[in-house]
Amino acid sequence: MPVTDERFDDGATLLVFAHQDDDLLWMQPFQDSAAALLLAAAPPAPAHAAVVAQHPESYRERWCSLFSGTTTDQEWFDVFGLCDRCERDKDWNYERILSAVDPWVSRSDFSRIVTHNNWGEYGHIHHRWVNQAVRESAVRYGKDVWVLNTVVLFHADEAVYLDLGDWNLPSFRARFSQDVFFDIRGIYQRTEFDARPAGLNTWTWFDGEDQYPHGERNFVKIVDRGIDQTRSNPLVQKTVSALEQAVPMREACIH
Repeated sequence: MPVTDERFDDGATLLVFAHQDDDLLWMQPFQDSAAALLLAAAPPAPAHAAVVAQHPESYRERWCSLFSGTTTDQEWFDVFGLCDRCERDKDWNYERILSAVDPWVSRSDFSRIVTHNNWGEYGHIHHRWVNQAVRESAVRYGKDVWVLNTVVLFHADEAVYLDLGDWNLPSFRARFSQDVFFDIRGIYQRTEFDARPAGLNTWTWFDGEDQYPHGERNFVKIVDRGIDQTRSNPLVQKTVSALEQAVPMREACIH
């Protein structure tokens, strides 16, 4: 499938990510071109607000959270850091994300959404829920959805970022900027939560020099004008289903 000539800087791109730092990790090539950047799976803690405040003005003007922030870092940590997953999911679940995401996807000024992939990159349940909510809404409103076609595998305490090609779907090759990544990651690494246990910063991923989807990567259009290719295209459906089963689900409620 030829690489798309679609423009992502036309003011019609919505970027939807689960947690504060996921846009940098999985969608960084679109941070500057997206018309809006939407934090969608958890409220920001004061420490996250401090991180956003250290971003460039253009980022701050386009950034938005679906949910009001917690009053203290400890309040955030008690729910999203320390709470039993099954207790957390009584309030913070797929239905809540969908109901909050849907009005944004429905807006006429957005024709495409860049978000997490179906298997949640490395399996995080919130990434999977955000992807599912965006796809469900995009089908309802006839929108496009683009995702990073990379799976993260773990080996010897390191992450390996495997590019999966274009699957014969409309694709966009984009480069993750090393300089931008290190600059912004540094903000997270320097910003600590005012909470117990003490000394934890807001960066949630590995600290290695190559611990991000470095180099050029394929982003693919998995929903095309409301047609979900992961449900309607037999080859894509089979591949995605295999990935969803093969990639361990993380941070989920296990009864």
